[in-house]
Amino acid sequence: MTKKFYFMAGLPRSGSTLLSAILNQNPVFYSGPASPVLATMNAIESVFRIDPLFIGFPKIKEGNLIISSVIDQFYSDISQSIVIDKNRAWPEYIRFIEGYMKIPAKIICPVRDISEILA
Repeated sequence: MTKKFYFMAGLPRSGSTLLSAILNQNPVFYSGPASPVLATMNAIESVFRIDPLFIGFPKIKEGNLIISSVIDQFYSDISQSIVIDKNRAWPEYIRFIEGYMKIPAKIICPVRDISEILA
């Protein structure tokens, strides 16, 4: 089964955990805690950028396939067809979503007044 991936970002206490709990009541959705998917993709890309062995014998297409497979592999144990990956940094890395995953970036960003977050 091919999963559809969406993304969630937002400041702490902005409602992302509550929204995930509500979405998880629908058996089609999976929305878990903050995930390491983005950090893993970023780390692999960084290694390919600085590793002398990769630089000396670059396999750009294969490297991109490795990075793009991270999200599928991370959620390979999830049976739901719609997965929402949560990481506050997704808005900064839209290029990962559109470049590596080849899907339009759709990021849910819960919003709450800053004074309420700080309270």
